[in-house]
Amino acid sequence: MKESERERLGVRLKDFILGFQDGVVSNLGLVLGVAIATLSTRIVIISGVAAALGEFISMAAVAYTSTEAAEGFYKSEKHRKWKIPKEYRDPIESGLLVGVSNIIGSSIALLPFFFFEINIAIKFALVFCAIALFLTGVVRAKLTFGNWFKSGTELLVIGMVAALAGYFIGRILGVAV
Repeated sequence: MKESERERLGVRLKDFILGFQDGVVSNLGLVLGVAIATLSTRIVIISGVAAALGEFISMAAVAYTSTEAAEGFYKSEKHRKWKIPKEYRDPIESGLLVGVSNIIGSSIALLPFFFFEINIAIKFALVFCAIALFLTGVVRAKLTFGNWFKSGTELLVIGMVAALAGYFIGRILGVAV
C-alpha cells in the first residue's frame, strides 16, 4: 500500500471510530436510561431514533466544519512558509464517514428494541454494543499497532462506563418522576 493510501486509511479510521463509538455509546446510554425509566418500548424507539438522527446530523456537521477549519488553518500557515505536515482531509468525506458510522453505531444500540420486549432488549443492546466496541478496538489495534485485547478492552470499558451512566440516571429519575 502506498504511503498516501496509508495516510488516508489512518484519517478514515479516525473518522470511523469517532462516529461509530460516539453513536454506540451515546445512543446506548440514552436508550438504556429511557428504557429503565419508562419501561416503554415505544418511547425508547421514538427517543432512540430521534437521538440517532440528531446525532447523525450533528456529528456529520461537526466533522465537516472542523475538517474545513483545519484545512483553512493549514492553508493560512502555508502562506507564512511554515513547514507543517498535512494529512489528507476532505471535509465532505469526513462528514459523511463520521455521520454514517455514527448512525450505524446508534442503530446497534436501538435495534433490539424493535424485536424484543423491554427487559430482553436492554440485555441484547448491552451485549451487542459491548461486542461492537470490543471488535472496534481489535480492528484499531490490527490496523495500527498494539495489543488487540488491550485495545478492544479499552474501547469496551470506556463505552460501557459511559453507557451505564445513562442506565443509572434512568433508574434514579424514573423512580423519582
